[in-house]
Amino acid sequence: GAVSGFSILLMRNFFQSIPMDILEAAKIDGSGQFRAFWSIYLPLSKAGLATVTLFEFVGRWNNLLTTLLLINNSAKDTLQVALYGLVDQGSSTSSGNLVTTNVKMAGIIIAVLPLILVYPFVQKYFVKGIFLGASKE
Repeated sequence: GAVSGFSILLMRNFFQSIPMDILEAAKIDGSGQFRAFWSIYLPLSKAGLATVTLFEFVGRWNNLLTTLLLINNSAKDTLQVALYGLVDQGSSTSSGNLVTTNVKMAGIIIAVLPLILVYPFVQKYFVKGIFLGASKE
């Protein structure tokens, strides 16, 4: 459950897009597997790691079902569960609408704000990582 299958597939394809000549040159220079991974593959995979990080962050941030199933104490609800309750309360069929549309929209903006703040830092790697990791030779 640490990462999704799609993220593993994306990173696998990303690592396969790195030429084997680089690994062979590192072995000739006396580098072992760990040293080659740490010094060569990891710096070259910044775009793929940023893409996977963004996908996993958004997936974990928007995780509603697991929280609804596992947490029984309403004091420990996550922001997404509280937002679901806020939006769902307004869609009930009762005559008294306790939650106005402005309050719902404010809750949605507060829930999306961390994603909006993280995306500009990851965006420069995001498109590059999507195309490099998803391409097949």
